[in-house]
Amino acid sequence: MARPSKKGAKTEAEVVAEARRKKEILDKVAQSNIPTKTILKELGISRSTYYSW
Repeated sequence: MARPSKKGAKTEAEVVAEARRKKEILDKVAQSNIPTKTILKELGISRSTYYSW
């Protein structure tokens, strides 16, 4: 079981979940014929955030 984190700090489970979500998004964009800009808009992710990954 994850320990309570310090204020603002993420638990290990949160970090793992975030990494998985990023990978899913990166894979979706890479495998799609839809423009990256369109996918990111649908997901509510800014281009600067996406390209910083």
